[in-house]
Amino acid sequence: MTKQLCLELEVQIKESENAFEQMHSTHAKLKDSYDSLKDSSKNHSADLMKAKSEANELKSLLAYTETKVSIFFTKTFFSSLKVQICFVLVEGSPRKK
Repeated sequence: MTKQLCLELEVQIKESENAFEQMHSTHAKLKDSYDSLKDSSKNHSADLMKAKSEANELKSLLAYTETKVSIFFTKTFFSSLKVQICFVLVEGSPRKK
């Protein structure tokens, strides 16, 4: 009976060792996957921050360009208006035919 018990314990020990090795192997794979995902996440975070920065730069450039265009049209309008006023002052009021 003692020998039978020892044999059963040996089988259980071997099964436990196999289970431990499988768990250790699974743990190593999961750790590798975790590390890979963590690195990938860092890269994506950096890409996201870069994209947001570029979007902000483009918004600033757009606002600057809109301001410049607005100033240009305002200056053009007032220059045209000055020319028309000068023409009216020099020529007098328009003549009727």
